[in-house]
Amino acid sequence: MAMKSAGLTLILAALLAGGAGCRSGREARPASAGPYRSDAVVDPTADPAAPTYPVRILNINEESLTVEDVLEPLMPTLREEAAALPLEQLQRFVRERVQVELVTQVQDLLLHQEASKGITDQILGVVDRYVDQEIRDRVTREFGGRQTRFEVHLASMGMTLEDAREKVRRRIVIVKYLQDHVIVRIADPTRQELLDFYNTNIESYTQQSSRELCMIDIPKGDDVQASRTAIEEARSRLDAGEDFRDVARGLSLGIHAAEGGSWGHIKSPLHGRYAEPSAIFFKLDEGRISGVVETDEAFFIVKAGDVIESETRPFVDVQAELVERFRNAQFEILRSAKVRELLEKAAIEPREDLFLRTVVDSAVAQLASGAAR
Repeated sequence: MAMKSAGLTLILAALLAGGAGCRSGREARPASAGPYRSDAVVDPTADPAAPTYPVRILNINEESLTVEDVLEPLMPTLREEAAALPLEQLQRFVRERVQVELVTQVQDLLLHQEASKGITDQILGVVDRYVDQEIRDRVTREFGGRQTRFEVHLASMGMTLEDAREKVRRRIVIVKYLQDHVIVRIADPTRQELLDFYNTNIESYTQQSSRELCMIDIPKGDDVQASRTAIEEARSRLDAGEDFRDVARGLSLGIHAAEGGSWGHIKSPLHGRYAEPSAIFFKLDEGRISGVVETDEAFFIVKAGDVIESETRPFVDVQAELVERFRNAQFEILRSAKVRELLEKAAIEPREDLFLRTVVDSAVAQLASGAAR
């Protein structure tokens, strides 16, 4: 019997604690600490029976997960998003995406193993009616509606259309299991629970105050007196009633001169060379213009354009949304608890850190090969 994987246990626990583990969560970021890392230092002498790199198959309760299984849903997106990245950033980007996908697939596999215990031929018959539609939707969404492009993609990953259908079939079985064993346990929240949830997540319902920054920016350069003359001319023209945007277009040398000096709405002071003028800008009332602001690098004049005040949507206006978010949060708590329970009993072999490293290296090699062509 294989021992439980401490590395996978750690990374799954970290991601589950953060609410990660669904494919739609692109912004999810795995924990960088712990042994479950593709850049971990591997010492094969520590265990004479340790597998050697590369490891292309990971067994979870004696069911196999391959490199191709992990990469197949990822490669179209990776090719699109990673095209312009230099090698070092590409490797880091791929490692993050692969790690999240691997954890997701391990969770799915564990849940499917549990769900299969109660599956019947009748349920499978119903499931199969949804598989074709799911495949069609993916072909439309990712492959421009062209079935042949999808099959070519599958072939490049060493997979067939039936393999893809089986993965969809498994996912639907998992959804059915979660409906029957998790969702049914979620009760509608009381008003007090909703109110507590609202107060805890108040930032989600609050629009921060912001204001439009307009700036005339004239660097000092080699001829400081010429720059001073230019900023004084700008101030004189503004005093005479000329429109700020017209003056900025004519005299400003800043990065937004073509837009009349408008930086759009900002919520907090800027940094670096703009720290001092933007700090003064935040003290201005709407529509007011500053005097000349001189720093070591440049001369500035700033104007406070349109000001949007902070506003919080009241509790009574967001109750329907709160109910949905509350139920989703409860679902994730219960689903994560179930995955942890299954993981504690799982036998995972061989070295999952080597498997992850293999998947990452395979993805980077495919992306580099595509770029070379």
